[in-house]
Order: sequence, then structure tokens, then C-alpha cells
Amino acid sequence: MTILCLIQDTPAMIHALEYAERLARFEDQDLGLLYTLETTGFNHWYAVEDLMREEQKHEALDALNKWSHHAKDQMGRDPILYIKDGPPLKALQSLLDAEHKVTHLVLCLDSGSVASRDLLQSLIQTIKQHPAIPFTVIPSPHG
Repeated sequence: MTILCLIQDTPAMIHALEYAERLARFEDQDLGLLYTLETTGFNHWYAVEDLMREEQKHEALDALNKWSHHAKDQMGRDPILYIKDGPPLKALQSLLDAEHKVTHLVLCLDSGSVASRDLLQSLIQTIKQHPAIPFTVIPSPHG
């Protein structure tokens, strides 16, 4: 069984990760970290798109490395790492459809970010397909 935390570039990320770590320890479950790679939109310029994809993969690996070290320090074991292509919601839905061992989803919400609010609104609409998976939203520290 796995607690899944969506890796996002927001100030609240550390708080979401720490909550997911505590929950995984308390429930004696694995911790999964999901990083999503957005499509670049440069498919008409293949060389540019390839370079952008490589840069995104490098950023994903850096972020997962950073957060997985934090999780290992707190939990004493390595988290499960996932990298999925596509917008966060589609990537998340794809993972939830494929991984039937996810028992809880943790994500952060940067209250100043339209993207975070859009993700949350879409998630609420989509979670109906996975009603057995509770989710926790950690707000940004500034509101």
C-alpha cells in the first residue's frame, strides 16, 4: 500500500511531503512521489522539443532526488518514484488507474497560483472515478 504525494513547485511542497511522510510512517505504508512532465508544445520544432524534454527530465530527476533524500532521512527507507508524461491531472489519473495500491493522495495548493486552483478543481471532478482514495490538500503557509 502506498501514500502518493504529487511533487509540485510551490512553497507548500515541503509541508505536503512532511505530511505524507508522517502518514506513511503512521500507516506503515510506502511513500510514492509523482513528478509530471508537461508537454512542451514545440512538436513542430523537433530539435527544440527534444532539448526541452531532456531539460524537463533533468529537472524531474533533480526534484525527485531532492525530495526522495528528504523522505529517506525522515522515514529510513526510499520512496517509490514515478515520472509521468502529461498534465498533472492526466498523469495522476493514469497512475491511479495503473497502481491499485495507492491508498491516499497528498498534494499542495499554492493559494496564489491559478494552476494549483485549476488542478484542485479538476481533481475534485475526477476523484469520483476513485472514490475509495482519500486525498489531503496542504495549503501554502501564507494562506
